[in-house]
Amino acid sequence: MPYIPNEEELARQEQWKLERENKEKPMREAFNNLTDTQKEVLRFVSDTMMSFDQEMIDLEGDCYHSTMQSVRTVGYRVRNAFPNLKLEN
Repeated sequence: MPYIPNEEELARQEQWKLERENKEKPMREAFNNLTDTQKEVLRFVSDTMMSFDQEMIDLEGDCYHSTMQSVRTVGYRVRNAFPNLKLEN
């Protein structure tokens, strides 16, 4: 028999979703203010790091060459998308 939450649990779930939405709203608005290139780079970084992490788990401390190439590209792409990160002497 499937579990059916009662009204109290449903209300708690809705409250949690509302709190999470309010917490994430400023972050979503800030992300939407980025340029398309910056958004693309952040997605690339996120996808690369998730792939790397998953491969390190699945392959017991190893990863595919293509993933390592992406990891090595992360810093370059981030510095180009966010020029303020470059060190100026």
